[in-house]
Amino acid sequence: MAVFFLLLRQVSVSDLVLSFKNIKWQFLVLGFLSYLFVNAIRAYRFNMILRDRVGFFRFLRITFFQNFYNVILPFRMGELSYVYLVGKSGNIGLGENIASLVSVRIIDLIVSVGIFLFSIIFITAKESAIFTWFAVTVLILALLFFTILIFFGVGLASLSMNFLDKINFLKTPLLKEKTKKIQEFFISFGELKKRGLIFKIAALSIAVNGFLFTSGLLLLHSVSVILPVWQLIFAYSFPLFVSMTPFYAFGGFGSYESSTALALFILGLSKDKAIASALILHAEELIFVILPAFAVLAFIGLKNVTFKPKKEF
Repeated sequence: MAVFFLLLRQVSVSDLVLSFKNIKWQFLVLGFLSYLFVNAIRAYRFNMILRDRVGFFRFLRITFFQNFYNVILPFRMGELSYVYLVGKSGNIGLGENIASLVSVRIIDLIVSVGIFLFSIIFITAKESAIFTWFAVTVLILALLFFTILIFFGVGLASLSMNFLDKINFLKTPLLKEKTKKIQEFFISFGELKKRGLIFKIAALSIAVNGFLFTSGLLLLHSVSVILPVWQLIFAYSFPLFVSMTPFYAFGGFGSYESSTALALFILGLSKDKAIASALILHAEELIFVILPAFAVLAFIGLKNVTFKPKKEF
C-alpha cells in the first residue's frame, strides 16, 4: 500500500484526470467481454476436470467469487474460496478438490510464461535479459513439478500413505482421515493422465491465457498505450505474474501499479505516462473483477453461491 501512495504522488491530479477523460471506452467494453469469456472457459475447464459433478453455471459463479477474493485478500488467500465453495457441493473430496485447483494453476503458469518468453524475442530492451532467465527458471521448475505429479502421482500417494502410517503412532481416526485426503490429492493427478485430460486442459489453458492477454491488450489500448503487440504482451505479463504470487497485497495496490509502470518504462514510455497508465489500468481491472461478483450476489444471492449438493442419479 505504501508503494501505491508513493506512485500516486509521482503524478499530478490533472494528469490522472486527463488519462481518465481519454479512456477509449470501446476498448474497455471489449476487454470486459474478453474477461467474461476467460471465466467461462475457466468454469468449463474446472467442471470437466471434476466430471460435471458441480455444473458449469455453478462453477461460473465460483470463478467470479474466486477472482474477487483473490484480488481483495492478500497472499492468494482467495483460492480458499474455491476449495470451500466446491466442497459445498458435497460430491468432491478435499484431496481431489485441491488437486483440481493446483493442476490448472500450474498449467496456466506454464502457458503464460511460455507466451511471455515468446514475446521477449521481439523486445530489444537490455533490461529484458534478467526477466528471460527468471522466466526460463520458473518454466523449468513448473514443468518438472507437474511432470512428477502426473506420472508419479500414484507412487507418491503410496509413499505418503506408508510414511504417514508409520509416524501416526496414535492411530486416531482424525489423522487417518487426513492421510486419506493426502493420498486422494496425489491420486487425482494420476487420474488426469489416465482419463486423457492433460491435452484438453492444456488446450483450454491456452485459450484462457489467450483471451486473458487479449483483455490486457485491449485495456492498454483503452489508456492509449499503443505499442507493437509483442511489446504489449510483455507489458501485461508483469502485473499478471505478480497477481500469481503470494506477495499480491490487499487489492493489489502498489504491486500492480509498480510492476506495470516498470514494464511500460522499460518499453520507452515516460515515467508520468507509465505510472498514470498503470493506475488507470488497475482501476479498470478492479471493476472487471468486482462487477460480476456483485451481480451474482444481486441476482442470485449468497445462498445460491454456497449451493447445496447436486443430486446424482
